[in-house]
Amino acid sequence: MKRLLLAAAFAAAMIGTAATGFAQQQPAPGDGAQLATCSQMAAFCNSGCESAGGAQHRMCQSTCQTHRAECMATGLWKNVSTGRLIPKRKE
Repeated sequence: MKRLLLAAAFAAAMIGTAATGFAQQQPAPGDGAQLATCSQMAAFCNSGCESAGGAQHRMCQSTCQTHRAECMATGLWKNVSTGRLIPKRKE
């Protein structure tokens, strides 16, 4: 029983990590001009959540909204994979 519980917890953690990765996607280099605002970046981020299901989908969307709120406060969207801050308009 403990093994089953441990395996389930591990699987949930792995799925959660994958969902967070979707939320942190950044546009391809040629698409940067289309995503000039914090809201556009959040919409793009949310579109990456579509492939996740259930709780992972909600967690992914929550992460996107957190990034949007931070961007609206600072005017910078953080690319989590590179650590680079990308200037965006606060809209």
